[in-house]
Amino acid sequence: MDEHYDAIILGTGLTECVLSALLSVDGKKVLHMDKNAYYGGDGASLNLTQLYEKFRPEKNLQQILDVIVIMR
Repeated sequence: MDEHYDAIILGTGLTECVLSALLSVDGKKVLHMDKNAYYGGDGASLNLTQLYEKFRPEKNLQQILDVIVIMR
């Protein structure tokens, strides 16, 4: 592994990833590391099942749509 870097970024959250990308595009040599075994920091805290449960449509979505149609 090289020993010279223009920047060392610790963490793989959104801010760190954007900073790393901007520096890299600017031609800087960047070492980007994280203490976790996964990528994404807090943004990677949901598995697929949890993501679906959090963002699935409401169970009563059809009732809501019926009310909207009646109001038109």
